[in-house]
Amino acid sequence: MSQSLPLPISHEHEREEDESALRVCRKLRTKLAFTPLVDAAGAPLLWQRGDGSTAVYWCLGTMECAGPDDGLAHATLCRAGRPCYHPPD
Repeated sequence: MSQSLPLPISHEHEREEDESALRVCRKLRTKLAFTPLVDAAGAPLLWQRGDGSTAVYWCLGTMECAGPDDGLAHATLCRAGRPCYHPPD
């Protein structure tokens, strides 16, 4: 019986997904942006992915929980394609 060697794992695709998951509108804010959080296993929770279940988001353009287009300000919604979206620097 022959043993197969494990193939090298490429994490390039995961890195690309992680980077795109963090590309929220630069005008989106939450208090979690200033507090590093981790889950029970010690993995980081990222506010840009909407990981914080109690996060409150607001738009710097309106200083409200809705953006200039009257849509809800949230990490999963303030993304490219939205009319008021401003890409991160």
